[in-house]
Amino acid sequence: MSAPSDPIPRPHGPYPTRRRVLAGTGATLVAGLAPPASAQRPAWRPAGRLAYRVSAGDAAIGQLTLDFEPSGDRLVARLSVDIRVEIAFINAWSYHHRSVETWQGDRLVAFSSTTDDDGRPHTLEGEAVADGFRLAATRDGEPYLADLVPADVATPAYWRRDTVERSVLFDPQDGSLHPQTVLGHRRETIEAAGRRIRAHAFNVEARELGWVWYEDTGRWLAAAFQHGALTIRQTLIG
Repeated sequence: MSAPSDPIPRPHGPYPTRRRVLAGTGATLVAGLAPPASAQRPAWRPAGRLAYRVSAGDAAIGQLTLDFEPSGDRLVARLSVDIRVEIAFINAWSYHHRSVETWQGDRLVAFSSTTDDDGRPHTLEGEAVADGFRLAATRDGEPYLADLVPADVATPAYWRRDTVERSVLFDPQDGSLHPQTVLGHRRETIEAAGRRIRAHAFNVEARELGWVWYEDTGRWLAAAFQHGALTIRQTLIG
């Protein structure tokens, strides 16, 4: 995947934790930076499977897959992430995440996830309620979060084009909330799915700074975020 013409900005403050190789960011559009109307009305309808290569610098470290199950006015998205980082042939870190999102129209109505973060288990459950979206999380089998968040919240998964229009997202592992901002938008050509594709690029800022790319149809093509000294990329492979 070709890098944007400007370097990815470095994050402010401490670098994100290791699980941020998974987490992307949604964003609110700032005045004057909204994309053209064609980018705001995607025609792509999720179905089947999408697969993404996860890389750190030039090295492949894992894969992300999305499986979609449309059912009437609902859509179920199953996300799987498997990452293994080795240093001198020794496993330095492993990460396995599974989540299920259920959408009804533009609203997330249910969420569940299990995460093995280098041997430490996490679970997160969420459901839409009358006054918002309720989240409950456990770590090492012990409850540590019960929170009511805004009804229009979403996860930092980029398969939905409107993720960049949302003001706040929750971490799919621990349920923590993060405000999002889009710093800019432009058109450029990137390499994804084995070919060069004209894309809409969004420069986003949250806990990390980086870029996400969408095809004209609204299909998510790629993401790239600075993680310490490395650029972590997720690139569509098929």
